[in-house]
Amino acid sequence: MKASIIIPAYNVGKYIAESVESAMRQTYRDIEIIIINDGSTDNTLEEVYRATKGDNRCIVINQNNTGVYIARKNALETATGEYVFFLDGDDTLEPFAIGKMMEKAKAENLDICSCNARRVTDSYSCEMKEKCSGILTGYGFFEKILYREISVWLAKLYRRDILSGCMDLDIRIKSGEDRLVNLSAGIKQPRAGFVEEICLNYFQRSGSASRAHLDFSYMTDYNKVVQKIICADDNLKDNIGKYSLADILWWYKIYIRKSSNPWIGNYPESISLYKSVTSDEFEIKKHLSAMDRMLIRLYRFRIARPLFLAMTTAERLSCSLRRRINK
Repeated sequence: MKASIIIPAYNVGKYIAESVESAMRQTYRDIEIIIINDGSTDNTLEEVYRATKGDNRCIVINQNNTGVYIARKNALETATGEYVFFLDGDDTLEPFAIGKMMEKAKAENLDICSCNARRVTDSYSCEMKEKCSGILTGYGFFEKILYREISVWLAKLYRRDILSGCMDLDIRIKSGEDRLVNLSAGIKQPRAGFVEEICLNYFQRSGSASRAHLDFSYMTDYNKVVQKIICADDNLKDNIGKYSLADILWWYKIYIRKSSNPWIGNYPESISLYKSVTSDEFEIKKHLSAMDRMLIRLYRFRIARPLFLAMTTAERLSCSLRRRINK
């Protein structure tokens, strides 16, 4: 049973060879590796050709820059594997990664199989483990992704058929593309499972897409796409309010924690979210930490801005310290 590893690459000349070579070193042999150069302006393409020379499992696609979301979609059209794994061009796989996930997928007849990862920064590395275990069925995977009870981006092996139509969304993706793909797959009620091994090395670098600045309009446009995904399933329409609120709060928590973002506490949307959290609309408190609830309430009032900034700074320092202790 073949697995396709798709690696989109944009200006990652320093890292792409190591990423590709980690895919080539997989102990699971029935694989194809599709590297799509997304209009790089550095030496990425040259490094790809050098790394893949002589390996007929590798397919190299060169295209004009479209962004990682469209690059993955284009590569998916080329893939022939029954299962697909997306690997970023600056991350690496452990040699046993695809084998472990394929073994689990076959044994449990899974549509999606997740694994754990290792976060690597310039100053430390630490394990990042999924909070769930066992098998998810029905809308279980969809809700776990929506409420962030499992990671939206940690390494996942997908049955290729489950991704059909999941990458046809009408938004110019700057961030959060993994979340949209997983939500789209989730409404198909996939059978999803997990392996305990750390299979992916996730390198967090300054200037990456995951750390890019996002404005308020992107947050609201993104939420409209999520609503469209939900409305595509008649069984979920009755819960559109609850699910939409959960999604917008996810983005809102990210936005307000970035001190460089303009204050929007007096926006109608912010006032609405403040009221939803205060009144516990849809029992949303079950999916928010005490810190989240406190920050959303404080953010509403500009006079509380100094206290808000002090709390978010302390939160970041505490999180960074815990990661270093647990590395």
